[in-house]
Amino acid sequence: MHWRNYLALILIGLTACLLFACSSTEEKRDSFMAKGQDLADKKDYMRARLEFKNAVKVDPQCVDCFAGLAKTELALKNLRGAYAAYSRAVELAPDRLDIQTELTRLLLLGRSHDKAEEKARLILSKEPDNLEAQILLAFSLSRMKDKNEEALSILKDVRNAEPSRPEGYILAANILYSQGNPAKAEALIKNGMEKADRPHAFLQSLLSLYFKEKNWDKALETAKKLEAIVPDNAASYQAFAQIYEKIGKLDQAKKSWQTALEKDPDNTRIILAFADFWIRQRKFSEAEKVLRDVLSKEQASLEIRLALARLLAVTGRSPAAIELLEHVHQKDLTTPQRIALLNERAGLLFSLGKLDKCQDLVSEVLEENPKDTSALLTQARLQLVRRESASAVTTLRTLLNDAPENTGYMLLLAEAHMLNKEVKLAEDQLRNVIQKTPKDPKPRQALAKLYMLGKDIDLALKTIDNALKSIPESAVLYEFQGRIRWLKGNPVDAERSFRKAMELAPEWLVPYRSLAGVLARSGKLDKAEKELKEAISKHPQAGNLKILLATFYEQTGKSRSAISVYEELLIRAPGHPLVCNNLAYLYAETSNDTESFARAMELIDLAETKLPGKATILDTKAWVTFKSGDTEKALEIISQALALAEEHAREQPIFLYHQGVILSELGRTEEARAALQKVMDDQRPFREREAAQKLLADL
Repeated sequence: MHWRNYLALILIGLTACLLFACSSTEEKRDSFMAKGQDLADKKDYMRARLEFKNAVKVDPQCVDCFAGLAKTELALKNLRGAYAAYSRAVELAPDRLDIQTELTRLLLLGRSHDKAEEKARLILSKEPDNLEAQILLAFSLSRMKDKNEEALSILKDVRNAEPSRPEGYILAANILYSQGNPAKAEALIKNGMEKADRPHAFLQSLLSLYFKEKNWDKALETAKKLEAIVPDNAASYQAFAQIYEKIGKLDQAKKSWQTALEKDPDNTRIILAFADFWIRQRKFSEAEKVLRDVLSKEQASLEIRLALARLLAVTGRSPAAIELLEHVHQKDLTTPQRIALLNERAGLLFSLGKLDKCQDLVSEVLEENPKDTSALLTQARLQLVRRESASAVTTLRTLLNDAPENTGYMLLLAEAHMLNKEVKLAEDQLRNVIQKTPKDPKPRQALAKLYMLGKDIDLALKTIDNALKSIPESAVLYEFQGRIRWLKGNPVDAERSFRKAMELAPEWLVPYRSLAGVLARSGKLDKAEKELKEAISKHPQAGNLKILLATFYEQTGKSRSAISVYEELLIRAPGHPLVCNNLAYLYAETSNDTESFARAMELIDLAETKLPGKATILDTKAWVTFKSGDTEKALEIISQALALAEEHAREQPIFLYHQGVILSELGRTEEARAALQKVMDDQRPFREREAAQKLLADL
């Protein structure tokens, strides 16, 4: 055959191969896309994502492939993955305004309001009448106070263009409410409801407004209207439950929660809210039952498992919480879920004092996402515990760059500055927090502590006195005021402060101990004892006075007398948590036999069932455990007590002393020194101060 004929045949063959390859690529891409869409329609998003990723691999220029992948990532709550996919789709097809719109929505979801505004304006520059873009622009502007008026103007145009569109009314009402005009907001929602074909969204908005205003009568009336429109909607019963709880009708609230669950048994949001309802009623076993019932099902979500872990931790069962989370199969999780799991485990390990293991998990998260907020926060706490103050300052400033108004970060930054001996910077931070949260006792107490560290006791007392003018109901501040007065040598005034703290928080043990300490150091022990007994004889049913007498005996070294009073109290009030707590502590302190330790543990376990999540009870449990010989377990418990105490601004020197003793016993000398040094820096008087000082000197 002539060479030209051979060449012709080769060209035909190559052309056929190319055509076949193109056809094959398109078919493969379309096949993956079709499978992905089918799985997404069935809400099997994990497998759908794999199909869309395959489509992208086959055709990296496929805009719709990236858009499909983005929607799947969004369904899996992977905002970073969704953003990356939508961004690539926009790069490939910048004129696809539908994708630009979806990216704008995603930016709003991620609270990137400036970028969302920019995208929305870009869409409107090409399509000025695009109603979706107008609403998205208004939404982004509504999050910026200086642009609220422009947002209201845009929403007015939306209402004129489409009078039945709910966003034009509801979003504008939200802005009006934020501006302090609840009546105008309510009127606007009602106006829109008159024009709407379906009033459901308007009723939901009204309900939200009445909740904010605490107008429970109108809220209940609105919830009933919602129920009449959508009788099978679980959200209506959830609203009933929340309203009934607010007005104190707990039985009706319980029934409404149960009905909501019957209507939508797989709704994670409702399940978690029902568990929270029981937690607010301090019925932790009921909350645990709600969560465990769901965990028995295969489709139980990670959120349910995390909620149960938190509940176990709050009720003093952090090891069980960690074990629960260790059994989660990470291969079935999305990236955000895996990160959430790692952060939760890290937090639990931190609360138990397992700092090295905690650090490993935090490092793993930060390697994947160096700006992960939860991991950075735990990192900062680790650095503070290890007294790495300069590193803590850097970490906390990173957090504050993204959340400059977060007062929790500011408080920790102030603590880091204190450790770094940067007194003025710490003071500035604390004053900034006080200005932002005038009703929070934590920054005011921290400021007083700062002045005490600087040996300015008068300024510390003045700070607390001023704080109590703003927060007169704070037992924490009164107890702290009493300690400063005691330190200044004013026992009468100190006693008055402690009694006020007892009145405000009758179940809080610390003021009783503090007052007993004042009485014990009065130099007139017989008179103090006589006065307490006379008070009890006049008020024989006043259990608090008997607790005070028993703690007085503790402070004066009369342990047998204290035990006698507590045992009498226990007969009259079986299971009283404070009595069980104090008696357990005394048994552990005064006895060395196995039977006494067993009785002490039995009592402290009983106290914990009555008042789970109480730092004072966990401190006693740690000490009983330590005295029983289980030092490692004791460290876990005391670390948890300190974490809870810090959270509620009730950290006490005795906790740190116990931690120091336990760490010293374990040979962890540096950590023991750090804990005991904090005791010495605190300056507040407490019975074991001399023992703490001696141990610190020995170390």
